[in-house]
Amino acid sequence: MKVDCAHTGSADQHEQPCNPLETDGTGFTAGQSCSLMNLICDAEVPSDAPICKAEESALRAQFDQLCTEEARLDAELMEKKAALEEKTEEEASRWRQFRDNHRRLLDLDEKTRHADAELRYAAEQHRRLANTNALDLVFNIWVDPADGIIGEINGFRLGRLPDRLVDWPEINAAWGQLVLLLDVLMQRACVKRDNFKLITMCSHSCIQYKRSTGEEVRYPLFASGSWKPFGNNNMDSGIMAYLQCFELLRTTLQRDGKNMWQYNALRNN
Repeated sequence: MKVDCAHTGSADQHEQPCNPLETDGTGFTAGQSCSLMNLICDAEVPSDAPICKAEESALRAQFDQLCTEEARLDAELMEKKAALEEKTEEEASRWRQFRDNHRRLLDLDEKTRHADAELRYAAEQHRRLANTNALDLVFNIWVDPADGIIGEINGFRLGRLPDRLVDWPEINAAWGQLVLLLDVLMQRACVKRDNFKLITMCSHSCIQYKRSTGEEVRYPLFASGSWKPFGNNNMDSGIMAYLQCFELLRTTLQRDGKNMWQYNALRNN
């Protein structure tokens, strides 16, 4: 197929030939266009023109290059998506780990506060116990304001008067408490007891004394209440022995620099 380029206008008009020697720019461009059109018109098929072949090859090369670039970008995009999914999963894992760590931190903080509260409570109890005298709690010694004469220890009266009769079992129990108190004080003060021994037996307590001859004598600190014309010499002797032990405790503490008594305990013969 050959295109006839002789007549492009109406039948009565004649096309002027293209002059390639035009001096102005417009004419030169028009001349190039005419030459291009002549090349295309001279070809059997317009696409077989050499210039079209060159353009087709350039476009195909550019298309192949763009396809290659597209494939590369698609691969890079897939790689980026895979990396994004991996980072997203890693982020979710990090958040789960953070949540677990935060929960453990809260639990540890709660345990720490609980331990601090227990420590403060234990310290307060220790302070109270350190400032508490156990002997004052165990052995309550006082004189009843209503009576004002007979002393008491843990609610047991220590004696009796002709006008204030007290049962002997109560008196025996009171002296048993006194013997126990004296024994505890001597142990805490590390008093040497080579020739006597305090025997605590509740209402039947006594003091065992070892004489220089090696003989052991027991002085009871209890009585039955039976009538004796010359008094209760056994219990009186036990009270005297008790006062001697008490005086030994006082002198030991005073020698150690602990002057705790304002009065001396002297035996009255």
